[in-house]
Amino acid sequence: MQHLIASRYDEVEMAKRYKQLTHQQRDLISVYLAQKMSLRRIARKIACDVSTVSREIKRNAAPVNTGYYLPNRAQERADARKALAHERQRIPKPALRAFITYKLKCKWSPERIAGRWKMLGHKPISFEAIYQWIYADSRNLVPFLARSHFIRQKRRHTKKHRGPHIPSRIS
Repeated sequence: MQHLIASRYDEVEMAKRYKQLTHQQRDLISVYLAQKMSLRRIARKIACDVSTVSREIKRNAAPVNTGYYLPNRAQERADARKALAHERQRIPKPALRAFITYKLKCKWSPERIAGRWKMLGHKPISFEAIYQWIYADSRNLVPFLARSHFIRQKRRHTKKHRGPHIPSRIS
């Protein structure tokens, strides 16, 4: 769970690695709680921090008065929270979505839209985020792009050579 890192002052610091509890760890928490074990002891047994165990019980225990901790229900709730965490909107502000849509219909490129949005004093957005939003969430705007490919082309990175290429060069 944790490993040691030597700092530049030769002091040893604890670097944390965050991992979610497994279904097996949740089962063990349930068993140990039924045995009236302390949170510190449970944490030591399942090799995690006390605050993790405490937080897990607060988040996923049954209603307050019953005090039961059901590991299967806890796992379902954790999975649901994890799924929702990945459903973020690429362009969260409705005003920005409307601005992008309007400017695309006026034949503006995502690069130009991103630049104008920043120039207007708003929080900057990258043109890449605009492209991702169009291709993932607003497919109806694809025809308004200069090259309206319905399948996103991969970005190609080419090596730029410094100086002219000399054909029969001897190193």
